[in-house]
Amino acid sequence: MTQFIAVHGAFRGRWYWDPLRIELERRGHGLRPVDLVGDSLDEWVASTISAVEMAGSEPVVLVGHSMGGVVSQVAVGQLGGRVQRLVLLDSPLVEPGQRPVDISGPTQPDESMLPPREFMVQPTPVGPEQGFDDPSLANWVNERLRPVPMGPQLDVAPVGTGRAAATTVAFFSRTPDGFPSTFAGHRCEADGIDHVVLDGFHDAPILDPGVVADLLLARL
Repeated sequence: MTQFIAVHGAFRGRWYWDPLRIELERRGHGLRPVDLVGDSLDEWVASTISAVEMAGSEPVVLVGHSMGGVVSQVAVGQLGGRVQRLVLLDSPLVEPGQRPVDISGPTQPDESMLPPREFMVQPTPVGPEQGFDDPSLANWVNERLRPVPMGPQLDVAPVGTGRAAATTVAFFSRTPDGFPSTFAGHRCEADGIDHVVLDGFHDAPILDPGVVADLLLARL
């Protein structure tokens, strides 16, 4: 049995992984969701490291979705051999010295336009445009979305940040242009970074858990 540690993206929480957890358990594997708490990147990384440590001594597969992928890339540098594989799902790619806000668009942000650390960014409700054709599922998600502080977006990734030796980079083909992950996808194409593109929306872990489970298990 493989133990997956899953890190949610901005505005989401532990609940985000329920459909994928159920699918992996059906196939004989476990998933432990991380709940990102705090108002700094360091605190979000600490939440992830704590979840890995609570999983026991066996190596785990660390899965990061969207902003959770950035957190995972920072955490993996501090976890060493505890991480068997890193899987990034529709996530920006971050390097040491970069801030998440620096990799969220095609160009560097205008510093004068950035909100303060304590500013709470409000979530965008999901709907048919994001693949949520089922109103009940959309409502289930929207009821749980929460604001997030700007702080983690403004923190610099430390030395050691990056992709582990065994890393899967995956993007979803129906993610709208303008999402941070779409710029990462263009970078992968331009720089020849190995990656896969799956047919699906940004929230594929909820909308298509079987497809995501197939990816995770195929890359063990």
